[in-house]
Amino acid sequence: MSSKPVINDGLSEYITTTLFGIASCSKAFSAFASCILMSDYSSSPPPSYAPLPQSVETFDWHTPVKSLYPEFELQDKFAETEMQMWDLVAHTCGLPTHDLAYGYEERDKVLERLKWMKPNRGLSEEWQYNNMMFMVNARIIENLSGMRYTDFVTERILKPLKMDHSTYWPSEAAKLGAFSQAFCWVPGVDGETNWIKCLLSGGMNPHTGERLCSAGFFKHLTTARVVGGFSLANNPRWPETSATLYSAGLFTHHYQGHQVFSHTGGTPRVSSYQVFCPNDNLGIVLLSNLGSRQNVLLAAVHRIMEDVLSLPHIDWPSRLRSDVQHPSFAAKQRATTHKRAEGVQLPLPLESYTGKYTSPSYGNLTFYSTESRPSEERDAILSAFSAVDNSPSAPPLLAPDVPQLYARFPRIWGSHLRLQHSEGPLWQARLEALYPHGFGKDRSPFVRAADVLEAEFEVEGGKVRRMWIIRYSLAQPVRKGDYEKAKQWFEKVD
Repeated sequence: MSSKPVINDGLSEYITTTLFGIASCSKAFSAFASCILMSDYSSSPPPSYAPLPQSVETFDWHTPVKSLYPEFELQDKFAETEMQMWDLVAHTCGLPTHDLAYGYEERDKVLERLKWMKPNRGLSEEWQYNNMMFMVNARIIENLSGMRYTDFVTERILKPLKMDHSTYWPSEAAKLGAFSQAFCWVPGVDGETNWIKCLLSGGMNPHTGERLCSAGFFKHLTTARVVGGFSLANNPRWPETSATLYSAGLFTHHYQGHQVFSHTGGTPRVSSYQVFCPNDNLGIVLLSNLGSRQNVLLAAVHRIMEDVLSLPHIDWPSRLRSDVQHPSFAAKQRATTHKRAEGVQLPLPLESYTGKYTSPSYGNLTFYSTESRPSEERDAILSAFSAVDNSPSAPPLLAPDVPQLYARFPRIWGSHLRLQHSEGPLWQARLEALYPHGFGKDRSPFVRAADVLEAEFEVEGGKVRRMWIIRYSLAQPVRKGDYEKAKQWFEKVD
């Protein structure tokens, strides 16, 4: 592996130890940490470990989650009692993403809200991406090891692999100086090389030759559990690629006959790609401090594989650009395109829709409009939107004079919520990441629109009673009833 220095926002050069964010590429670390813990319990667990509950004979991937985390609650009681450890790391819990349900608050506060989140599939029925189950996995590791999850990963994975500068804390990354202007915690090529070598060797420490976890548990880590994946490039419509499967924190497929394990990661400021091909002793790590670059990284991964393994070259950039003409992509675009006819009027005055709304699963939000009474919060929100709306990156409006509502809604993929009236009770909702003061050295305001949603206000007796909001990223194929199950209700409280 190698690293080419580039300029980082005009501030410094990237070097091989520059810290980068890896986002969901950290899922493999979580699953590997469970392998280590299971290996410990299968031999001689340290005295500091908690004893297994009497109902648990062995701790492995088939151990029920509820037996190790009694506070675990779901709406689907069958899933709550029968879910096994591997369901946590294979995205088969029955819940959709619910990514708008959490931001940067404490993990346990998010887990307490799981019981209010609607499932749309049965347990182990279908692959659906869900980050929160990895929070549950981390909680179980803490319950059994007696250590904070971050400390466990640091002591049992990062330090043995000499990933010395790795950290879960951006404040710690900042102290080291060499870090990308992005949400960060993991080192660049120097550290990632050791991690990939560990995976290529089946869980061995490349420095000492010792096992970090047993061969048996590592095999479970790389054993495909379910058909899953959302990338058109990994869809078997391309003759060079097989169907995508998912094991434990890892995708797996074959590219031109070569087995590939991989995972991507992404937030508004991070794109990452980790790949290892065990039969070819090949590992690839691509890290970027720009969001939504997964297709660019995928094209690079395929070209590297083609060059190193002497495979025929495929024009992946052209293929990936053509995805916008693919029928499934066009259908999604049509579904998320709202139009507002001329002369459409709001059923109620705009201020009737402002105020505080609350959801047991998604938390609280307060909508303001330009007509709202001035306040510190209202003024700050409107000022932020005003700054980015005058930038080239401003999202399109449904109409020049469209009524709009604004709210602060801090989530991983955005900071604010904007609603534009469409027709009748329907509104177009958009999760946006606002940068009213720019970022890094460039202080020019800009916005990144992360998600398009639909919202509807329910009116009773001439007053707004509640609203629902829905993401369009439903599990495919969509079944009867999925749309209703995906609605997230917020009650109006003032």
